[in-house]
Amino acid sequence: MNIILTSADIENQREMRTQEYMKTIQWLMDNCSHHNIIALETVKESDSFIEKYFTTYYPKTHNVTYRNKGANLGLALKAISKVLADEYIMQITGRYHFMDTYFLKAMENNPGYDFYGKDTGYDNYFTGAFGMRTTYFVDWINTTDWDQLNLQMINFENSLKKYCQSNNLKKYMFDSLHMDCNIFGHGTPERIFI
Repeated sequence: MNIILTSADIENQREMRTQEYMKTIQWLMDNCSHHNIIALETVKESDSFIEKYFTTYYPKTHNVTYRNKGANLGLALKAISKVLADEYIMQITGRYHFMDTYFLKAMENNPGYDFYGKDTGYDNYFTGAFGMRTTYFVDWINTTDWDQLNLQMINFENSLKKYCQSNNLKKYMFDSLHMDCNIFGHGTPERIFI
């Protein structure tokens, strides 16, 4: 399985963000060493601290004029889509961390699904962690118009759900992902458990 760890190495709340990334890095090293772990640095163009732990890709696609962070993430994923060779991918937002191996084991022990994730109930799938058959993931990433998503301020989570629904993907849906997430944009962080 390809495990994509997404990172945005930026100055905003740098110390807190680095601690969160380190917690996820340690979890991956402890639980996923038998998988192909890829770090995707979506903002910096070189020299991320994550290089010390995993193969790190710098797609250099970050568009500073985009208001939609998800559209920028889509561009970064599109740039690395050619290196995804295994049958499945699991994408993890590096600042969020699993509290156990529940999600990973569910994917490993329940093959045959096209998508593994959680519906937020707001016409979105949670994208802090999800799994997908690589062929569908690559198709979604490469057929989505990320410029249009940015212009219309359509979120990444909504794009993923619409793709899965319109392609009738076989879904393994979770009630809980056993994740600890410290969510913030530019405001006050809010800790939630998903």
